[in-house]
Amino acid sequence: NLHVYVDGACVKNLCHISIVPLLAAVPPAWSVSLGADIATISSDKDTTEPNLSPDAPGDAAQNVQAFENLPLEGLSKHTMNITALYEKDKINARLAYNWRSEYLLTTRDVITALPIFSEGAGYLDASIFYQATDNIQVGFQATNITDTESVTQMQVTPEGDRRTRGVFVNDSRYSFIVRGNF
Repeated sequence: NLHVYVDGACVKNLCHISIVPLLAAVPPAWSVSLGADIATISSDKDTTEPNLSPDAPGDAAQNVQAFENLPLEGLSKHTMNITALYEKDKINARLAYNWRSEYLLTTRDVITALPIFSEGAGYLDASIFYQATDNIQVGFQATNITDTESVTQMQVTPEGDRRTRGVFVNDSRYSFIVRGNF
């Protein structure tokens, strides 16, 4: 039998829900070391800010536009994290997928003076570690296994028209790790 623990809370305009599957009191032997966590955060209201600071108002002479009703910087409307875990004896492993919807990087880029957005993206990471002795652990980590592209866009009109500003990949990274605890 599979039981599910659900926890959630809302603070101001952000809601968080965590779903953790729990195995029954007498689970199958193969599943004793498995775990999972699913967490999502959603912004349930539109919170906005202008792209102007008091010391740098819009100025036609400098060709700087004022954009109103921009979302808060760095805040995605939706974020989801899904993690699968395995731990038994001297081995522990983790597989995690993290995704977030688009978000505002900056209200005013230093080069273009335009708002810059990052498109939504997801990243897959994994790790496995072996406890060789009481003090030594060896392992392998992989980040951005799927070579996810990061795409940024600049908003060119107050109405919301956008143009691609940059596309890049934070390459996959694979690491062999030795940890000592003395």
